[in-house]
Amino acid sequence: MNRGIIIAAAALIAIVRADAQPITGEEIMKHTAILADDKMEGRGTGSKGERLAADYIAEQFKAIGLLPGNSGSYIQGVPLIGMTADQSMTVAFQKGSEVITARYYDEIVGGSGVVSPSVNLDGELVFVGYGISAPEQKWDDYKDVDVRGKVLLMLVNDPPSTDEKFFGGRAMTYYGRWTYKYEEAGRKGAAGAILIHIEDTAGYPWQVPQQSWSGERFLPEQEQDPLKLRAWLRGDVAERVVGMAGKDLQTLVASAASPDFKPVPLHVTVKATFENQIRHLSAPNAIGMLPGAVTKERYVVVSAHHDHFGIGKPDATGDAIYNGAHDNAVGVATLLACARALAIVHPKDSVLFLTYTGEEQNLLGSEYYVHHPVVPLDRTIAVVNVDGGNSRGRTLDARAQGAEKSDLDAIVAEAAKSAGMKISPDPFPEKGYYFRSDHFSFARAGVPGFTLSSGLEYEGRPAGWGESVAVEYIRTQYHQPSDEVDDTWDLSGQVQVAELVVRIVERIAERKGEIRWNEDCEFQRP
Repeated sequence: MNRGIIIAAAALIAIVRADAQPITGEEIMKHTAILADDKMEGRGTGSKGERLAADYIAEQFKAIGLLPGNSGSYIQGVPLIGMTADQSMTVAFQKGSEVITARYYDEIVGGSGVVSPSVNLDGELVFVGYGISAPEQKWDDYKDVDVRGKVLLMLVNDPPSTDEKFFGGRAMTYYGRWTYKYEEAGRKGAAGAILIHIEDTAGYPWQVPQQSWSGERFLPEQEQDPLKLRAWLRGDVAERVVGMAGKDLQTLVASAASPDFKPVPLHVTVKATFENQIRHLSAPNAIGMLPGAVTKERYVVVSAHHDHFGIGKPDATGDAIYNGAHDNAVGVATLLACARALAIVHPKDSVLFLTYTGEEQNLLGSEYYVHHPVVPLDRTIAVVNVDGGNSRGRTLDARAQGAEKSDLDAIVAEAAKSAGMKISPDPFPEKGYYFRSDHFSFARAGVPGFTLSSGLEYEGRPAGWGESVAVEYIRTQYHQPSDEVDDTWDLSGQVQVAELVVRIVERIAERKGEIRWNEDCEFQRP
């Protein structure tokens, strides 16, 4: 038989087999409802509920026919240190006889990066603008000022810019992320760092850091942060503190937008004393492996995080379970649907399905995997990550955060076109979503990847409707107990995302050679 006919016939068989069991909204809803059920207790990192979720994912991997990905097990343990700061802690700002005491949770949230049962902080407060040292941008907020032992007050995000070559223009760079700011403060020898929460610049309301930075926080077992205090301070309280120093916060913010900015000593003393509860634990990543039909040594990673915030402070209705239905039970459910479909299609390259712990704790699960991979990273071709879900119906587009940084851009665009869709740019580049999902851990290690999610151009809806829905979700459900499964959900748009993942993985597996970063990209393979 002619070779071309054989290839065509094989392709037709693959299509028929895949179509015999199409991905459906019912399938995604079934997994989502189980993972976001109250019995999972919000899947908090290292909790009983998270272990139940990981066990369920492992059972589904086995039922699909995936091989155990970690030396005969579907689970990879991630060693962590959990620390819970005393909920009655207060942070006092003092100048002379005047004292402003920030109330924990209502006005300030955070804890310590130092693994110690007791924390005592007493340091001078210094405003350091955006807290950025970026030589390639000719920008240094520290100006060689010695801030060792000081407590640094700083702004979130990057300096304002409309020039894409200067701090990414509208798009946030890693310098704008709170993770960088704490890291740099530690490198400078500071005793503490306090971020000012202003909703317009942060991109989310106060209740997001309230939930994310209260209760138990986690650090990698092998690392320790040098900062005694890592905190977020509500904007109006920051105004009062700066006012106590005889300064105006808006004037300071304006001055921080200039490359000539220099640190401003506020002559205010910060005092904080609190206790930490400390525990050592192992939290689960889940790993399933589909060997390639042709090549066993090359791997495409399909991933999603399964953790959320567990049981926390009750909302106005008394609900204390942070179910994380959209974030990210739907994403894990989508991954499971993709795993079943890809096991039928059976791509040429191997596929590794990963779900992570600790994403909500600064990507801890994916960061651990990158340092302890079950497959060498030089044989990991690319990462397709799924984070978040569309429960509003079909869209004309999808988003691929970070695909534009590598050869993946053309692959994703081609896959979307074959599905009758398009890839839209990030509508909220200032929020830095690229740095907030697990593909970023791989990017830092040199492996190209991106996070795929539904677009915002909904079929049959007017222009702008999708963006308004997204903004409303951030305001009313994101990282809140109200992010629950609803019987009125329309998951047809999430089915589109799942089908697109399958198309993308197949195309990556068909490709010969590496996926390469763009030459001007900040990430490259070692």
